[in-house]
Formats: sequence, C-alpha cells, structure tokens
Amino acid sequence: MSETADKLYFNGLKPDGSYGMPPKTPQELAAHIWADRKREKTLVTQLEQALKNTDKVVDIVNFLVVQSLACLVGQGLSREEWIEALARHLLTTILGAEAAGEGNVRELVRKLEVETQPEVEKIVRAFLRKGLGNHELRELLLPQKTDETTNYRESLRQRIQHVGLAITRELLSPEQALVLESTPAARAAWLAKLCQQLRELPIESLRALRETNNLVTDSIRELVARLRASPDTGSDWLTGLIHDLDPTPRLWKSIAWPTLIDILGRN
Repeated sequence: MSETADKLYFNGLKPDGSYGMPPKTPQELAAHIWADRKREKTLVTQLEQALKNTDKVVDIVNFLVVQSLACLVGQGLSREEWIEALARHLLTTILGAEAAGEGNVRELVRKLEVETQPEVEKIVRAFLRKGLGNHELRELLLPQKTDETTNYRESLRQRIQHVGLAITRELLSPEQALVLESTPAARAAWLAKLCQQLRELPIESLRALRETNNLVTDSIRELVARLRASPDTGSDWLTGLIHDLDPTPRLWKSIAWPTLIDILGRN
C-alpha cells in the first residue's frame, strides 16, 4: 500500500489490471470500513430475528398440516370450528396466550372467514419481515382502535402492575434479601421461582398492543446505567452481567422479555 496525492493505493489487482479496491483517500477508506461494519450489524440483527421467528412459523405450518390431514380422515372440525381454532392458534403462537382473548379471536375469525388463505399468507409474511415490531402484523392480528382493544390493553397493564408488585413484596423485599444472605442453600429455589414468575408476565402481549418496544428497552437501559454506576467490588457476577447486557443496545428493540429474564437468571 502506498500513499500518493492524498490517496491510498492498494497492490491487489484483478485479472483485467484494475484495482481490487479503487484508490481512496483516508476519509473514503474509513467511511468504506464503517459502512461495512454497519451492514454487518444489520445482517446480524436480521439473522437473529429470523431465527427467533422460524420456530413460530414452523409451529403454524405444523398446525395447518395436522388439522388438514385430520379433515381428510374424517376427524376434522366444521369449517367454522376449524377457522376459530386457527385464529386462536395464530394469536397464541405469535403474540402469546394473553392475546388470545375471545374478542381478539372473534375479530380474527371474521377476517379469516372471508379470505382464509390470503389472510394467513399475509400474516406469516408480515411476521417474517419484522416480527412483533411490525405495525402491519398487529393490524392483521388484532382489532384496531376499538373499545375492546383499549380495555384489553388496560387489563394487561393492570395485571402486570398487580403481579409485579406482588413479586416485589414477596421475592425482592429487604427481608427476603436477609434470608438469602444468611441461607445460601435457599438461593437456587428463590432464583428459579423469581425467573418463572417474571417470565409469566404478559409483557410481550402488551408490547404488541401498545405498538412500542420501550417496555423492555427502557428497562435494559436503566439497568445498564445503574450497574455501571455501582461501586466496583471486583465481583465476577457484576462484570458478567454488564458484559451480557452491554453488547445488546442494537438488539434492545427486538429482544424478547423471556430472553432478558434468561440473561438476568444466568448472572
């Protein structure tokens, strides 16, 4: 590599005599490298999202195959019952059991009864494109701008608040901390119970209904900030937790609530 007239020239040549990389100024080279790094991060995020969604799509396809074969051997449901089962399965698989309330199921059944195959295809394609962070997907699956949706969203919020406060009182109290400090043998059972109860909070359903990912993003951002501000005691667990959370800002918008609980549980 040599530098002439403010440009960098690289020795690699193609068979036709042209440069493998055209001469660039240092600024152009830096921009080229940075663009490649941004593209790599984007591809990693897309791949992780695709892998996360694959199992759910396979589950939907398996449901359709099994139900269709059951119909062929005379064990199937009526068309109306089959569509209702499909609507419930789509809501439960993609958004979680909390999203499969009767109002949501009835509305999705109404859509599927008109054009079953095109509607299912649109739902699967929308889910594969962006997962839960997709306004089109929510429009396809959930009732839009109705009192029922608003009431359901508020009931989810109240349930999260109620159960969350109960978890705080029972498992995260100062009294519980003293018990765990004096009884190390109790810590494993306590951690398993805490993680299980946190995973059961219907956070993902509320994220979908509120059309925002800030519920999880804000939690991670605040947690990372507090961990970084903590006194450095040389504890391996603190270093490990910050390490696990710190590389994830670009994934905060797509990281699922159970995944966050898994990270906390490991540390």
